[in-house]
Amino acid sequence: SDFIENFLRLSKAPVLETFRLKLGDNCAPEEHERWVNTAVARHVRVLELLHDRFHLRPMLCPKSLFACKGLVVLRLQDVAIYDVPSTISLQSLKTLSLVFVRFFTKDELVHRLLSACPILETLIIRRWFKDTVVSFTIAVPTLQNLHIMRRRDGHAVEDGDYVINTPSLKTLNFSDKFGRVRSLVKMPKLVKAEIKIK
Repeated sequence: SDFIENFLRLSKAPVLETFRLKLGDNCAPEEHERWVNTAVARHVRVLELLHDRFHLRPMLCPKSLFACKGLVVLRLQDVAIYDVPSTISLQSLKTLSLVFVRFFTKDELVHRLLSACPILETLIIRRWFKDTVVSFTIAVPTLQNLHIMRRRDGHAVEDGDYVINTPSLKTLNFSDKFGRVRSLVKMPKLVKAEIKIK
């Protein structure tokens, strides 16, 4: 932790191009939140927040990153999102990766998060098998690449469904034997689709 503190303190660049933080359970929540807050204050463009011990103690996603207007790429892995503030603004975000992210107030958080990304082009979702999101709504007019996968181990929520409203989509990769696509709009620009439902 001292190394990270010193790095952030000594780096004087006005814009932090990339900040990748991979943590285990030995890191205190207030530490990683402080580091992310610093990266956001430095106008980080690429942010990766990864946790490798999710099942023991979820790492909470700092709310400050939802106000990072210069963020272009955001990758979250094994983190928990309890709330998405109404003031969320990810106006520059083009790539969003959600790997085993747990949304604690379920469906509305997903919609609120994606609605705050007006120029999003690539969305990668790898769902946890105990995911509690029942209706996963993806309504992003600018989205070009969509990748969805749910883990096959354990007992998943079997009545989950997807609403996909992405008219600009060019590439679709869908693999989820537990969920179903309830609604799908026309995609005139689609050139590649790989779908696995069994």
